[in-house]
Amino acid sequence: MGEILEGLQFMHDIGVVHRDLKLENIMIEKHDDGKIVPKIIDFGLSIVLTPTEKTREICGTLAYCSPELVNKDFYNH
Repeated sequence: MGEILEGLQFMHDIGVVHRDLKLENIMIEKHDDGKIVPKIIDFGLSIVLTPTEKTREICGTLAYCSPELVNKDFYNH
């Protein structure tokens, strides 16, 4: 879980908002040495926002939507 959060933090630091993060978009890579590394995938709905910019575009998978999306409020990272 920590590595997934680190990945999200990196994305947010460079301005990327994934907008469809769900279990199906996290893959597991197993290295030859046995190490397991999670990978965030499917950036098809992602956008880049500046730190002060917000959007209210509705997209993603309904079952995983944030309260902001359901309420049609503005959201950012």
